[in-house]
Formats: sequence, C-alpha cells, structure tokens
Amino acid sequence: MISQSEVSPQRSAHLRYWYGRWVIFGFIQAFTYAEIAGLFPNKSGGASVYSAAAWVRYSKFIAPLSVWCNWLAWTPVLAIGCGIAAGYILYAFFAPDAAIRTWEIQLADLGFLKEGLKLRLNSTFFIGATLILISFAIQHRGTPTSGAHGRRLTGCLRSAPSLASSMRSCLAPAPMSGGRGP
Repeated sequence: MISQSEVSPQRSAHLRYWYGRWVIFGFIQAFTYAEIAGLFPNKSGGASVYSAAAWVRYSKFIAPLSVWCNWLAWTPVLAIGCGIAAGYILYAFFAPDAAIRTWEIQLADLGFLKEGLKLRLNSTFFIGATLILISFAIQHRGTPTSGAHGRRLTGCLRSAPSLASSMRSCLAPAPMSGGRGP
C-alpha cells in the first residue's frame, strides 16, 4: 500500500482530477439505474431481473439465462468485496497483534502448489461471510426503511460525501501532464 507521502503532488492532482469525473459518472449511472428500477416497482433483484424482464418478450430461454449469467459473474465480486471489507473492519477496530487478527484454523496445507500456501479459516473469513449474509438479507427482504421517501433519503445521505468530494475535485485545475489517464 502506498502512503500519501509517497505520491507526488502532480500525481495526486491527476488522481483527484479523474476521481471527480468517475464519481460524477457513477452518480449519473445511479439515476439511470433508478429510472429502470422505477419501471419495475414490484420486482426486486436488481439489474439481472430488469434485464430478464426486457429479454422475456424476445426469448423465453435468454431471459433466465441473462439472470444466471449476471449472478455467475457477480458472485466472485461479492465474495472478494466482502473479504476486503472484512479486512478493513479488522484493520480499523483491532490492533495488529490482537488475537482476533492472528487467529486461524488451518484446514489443509497446499504447499505442494506454492510454498507457504494453506487453506485456512480466520476472522476475515467469518466477518466476510457475515457481510455476504447481510447483503443477501437486504437483497431478499429489502432495506429496513420502508417507502420511497425513506429509500430516497438514505440514498442521498450515502451519496452526499462522494458527490461533495467529486465536486471539489472537478473544480481543481486539470493536471499538466500529457497523458489521458492516471
């Protein structure tokens, strides 16, 4: 991991410049997604269900295949994201030498594949699995706040920090490098 002191000021300005544009693009995508979700108020399941509803009039085979392919592609992303979030939770709340960060149960030694490789269960695994189950429960039952007003309010509260940060980045002058990307 690179510390802030190791990033040059020009590189930092370049990253802020592009970060602001990425967040604004994501903000526009969120409104586009909300428009599609508004077309199907009685369906839950996200983009996969919306794409199936769009495909069903063309082919009864492609509609469920579309849902299956979407979830097949997103399942590893969810597992990796929850694993990373679990690592951040452990890093934020516990000291490096805390027992919860060093505890593990080794299930198998896979040293024959690569030196030092082993299959283990540790606190990152259990916290990540809990986060996956929480996201499944939210996806299955919905958020605790009921009604469109509650969802709109929580959505605005969650997106306000990113929007404020991106507006600050957009108002910053463009970097002077000749490249198009970071």
